[in-house]
Amino acid sequence: MKGYTFTFSYHGLIASSLILLPNLLWVISPPEQMSLAHNNAPYFWLAGLQLMSQTLMFACLILLTRHEESQKQYLLPASLFLFSYYLLWLFLYLGIEHSVIYLGLAIAPGLFFIFVGLWLNNHLASWFALIFTIVHSFITLSNLF
Repeated sequence: MKGYTFTFSYHGLIASSLILLPNLLWVISPPEQMSLAHNNAPYFWLAGLQLMSQTLMFACLILLTRHEESQKQYLLPASLFLFSYYLLWLFLYLGIEHSVIYLGLAIAPGLFFIFVGLWLNNHLASWFALIFTIVHSFITLSNLF
């Protein structure tokens, strides 16, 4: 892992916390109607891959840093995906349910983390985010259809 240092990243922690805010709200007060409340993987190994890639992504963002200057051009797309994620959650809380919303809720956080990883020059985190996004999207699609 050339170029990486095992140190705490405030930026990684803040990014991870920002994406989890709607999930915290959901735990406290879930939407009244949500047909996809239990988005379970069809195979246990898929659930394991999702959990492992998500855990490694968070660990890389929070515990691994690079001393290279951050790539600011990736901050805008990351922010747009964060905003879209919040907007999709708002639609759910307004009672608007559609497969596009659920798929967006699966894809937007992963894309946010891919761009955060690129912004922080943490390509390892971006790779784990890509794996998480693909698996999470597949699981969501398998529950929708």
